[in-house]
Amino acid sequence: MIDIPYQEQLQIKQRRLSALLKPFCSVQPIIGMENPLHYRAKVHAVMTHGRGGVPLAGTYKEGTHEVVPIENCLIEEERAGKIIRTILQLMKDFKYRAYDEDNGYGLFRHILIRVGKESGEILVVLVLTSPILPSKN
Repeated sequence: MIDIPYQEQLQIKQRRLSALLKPFCSVQPIIGMENPLHYRAKVHAVMTHGRGGVPLAGTYKEGTHEVVPIENCLIEEERAGKIIRTILQLMKDFKYRAYDEDNGYGLFRHILIRVGKESGEILVVLVLTSPILPSKN
């Protein structure tokens, strides 16, 4: 629904909820967000690689382990996206490989980022295939 204007999205959702719940209860009007973009505080990026081994981050295609690369997401917290792009660049610079499920080779599997809405603190978790991040000179 991201391609539909936000107010129209709310109207569609209101109609759907009302139709579903009308037999059971009354449905109050939906209260929309002030800013409907970049609100997701938890981001889970799956690592993969593109042509020439270029590291990419994305999400699994529904029902598969196929990774769909995502460069920018309108609902993810903006700082999380910047962190992911920085990690991808560092992976490229240091020649770290994303894990490949087909051949079992590679180091980086996932990146998990949580942003504290109130505190502003950011937690970054790197899920690797090794407990040691090898140093590269």
